[in-house]
Amino acid sequence: MMPVATVMLDDTPMFDPRILQELDWSENTTTFSPAISPLDPGDGLVLRPLCTADLNRGFFKVLGQLTETGVVSPEQFIKTFEHMKRSGDYYVTVVEDTNLGQIVATATLVIEHKFTHSCAKRGRIEDVVVSGECRGKQLGKLFLHLSWQEFSLQAVLVLSHHPFCAAATCMVPRSSSSSCILFKLPAGGKRRLQPWQTRFQHFTLKFKLILHNKSPSHEFRIPV
Repeated sequence: MMPVATVMLDDTPMFDPRILQELDWSENTTTFSPAISPLDPGDGLVLRPLCTADLNRGFFKVLGQLTETGVVSPEQFIKTFEHMKRSGDYYVTVVEDTNLGQIVATATLVIEHKFTHSCAKRGRIEDVVVSGECRGKQLGKLFLHLSWQEFSLQAVLVLSHHPFCAAATCMVPRSSSSSCILFKLPAGGKRRLQPWQTRFQHFTLKFKLILHNKSPSHEFRIPV
């Protein structure tokens, strides 16, 4: 159970909200049914940057549905938040249910600075999780299809938890004209390991999927 914050918390965002507000959604080719977007993620829902006041809005309750968070004091949370904010390389995004005043989903974009590819920047999307009561509302899918064109990223590494696999990791070129790569997952027994390798526009995509489903084949889409 997370301690209740008694230190000063506020709604100052981790990063400029205009980055999310000005994302170009016009080129999105992924189907959302019903239609949602970064500016309209659903009835009563708002997509925005994390702020320290979210500690008391259930942020760790949602994050704990993804992995073990441990006991984090308000002071520890604020210290880490301020470090991420100052670095300019962390973009923790949340979805708030404004009717409940609770965080119901979150994802993090981390920007890595490389010496390779003419000192390019590479993005890493991780810690994508949607609270149990909001699953099925396409929020995880929305997170993975944010374009982040603001940062001119050479590539994006997606670390995602999918209902039919324990982990899926891939790296894809952002220069691709396609919106995603589609994989069809074969039915498999519990903890069956499937290695995949796909050539895509002179770029080798390598990752592993651990299947848990015993149902018929499923499709798994990775945004590019």
